[in-house]
Amino acid sequence: MAMYVSFTVAVILAQFLPVERMDDQEIIRLVGLLLGGAFLFVFGILDDKYEFGPLPQYTAQLGAAAIAVLFLIIIEGFNNPLTGQLTPKWPYILTVTLTLFWLGFMMNTVNWLDGLDGLASGVCAVAALMIFIHAAFRLDQVSVSLLPLALFGATLGFLPYNFHPARIFMAAMGRCF
Repeated sequence: MAMYVSFTVAVILAQFLPVERMDDQEIIRLVGLLLGGAFLFVFGILDDKYEFGPLPQYTAQLGAAAIAVLFLIIIEGFNNPLTGQLTPKWPYILTVTLTLFWLGFMMNTVNWLDGLDGLASGVCAVAALMIFIHAAFRLDQVSVSLLPLALFGATLGFLPYNFHPARIFMAAMGRCF
């Protein structure tokens, strides 16, 4: 709960900072991110109470990914690591399908890391820091870089309580957002 609340509050407060917005659809995407996170948060609380099986959990993850897609969060292409060029445009159905599965798989990847004290939150903190640095300094997308920075702060605040011997744990649905 603390990670969700701290991330959400930090993201909302960051919207009041005087930073340049590169994308005119950014607020729509941000609402989708927050709604998807809220959906997973509520489902996670219900999962803690009723201990759902894997199918309802994955269905909820795909539901959160569908919320993201509905609010224009989609993978439109990849940068070729050898040339640095973006792949050509793909058909919309392919981008939606790829986005749904990518988001679901990434949520599960972090969930699978949650077997050792501090591992999932540590990996999320390192990944968030690297994404922040890349977005802020390499891509010059300062407004977008505030999202992984908020996640970095949330996971860093959680980490001391999750080291061995862990006093608190990420819930089954409490993953990197």
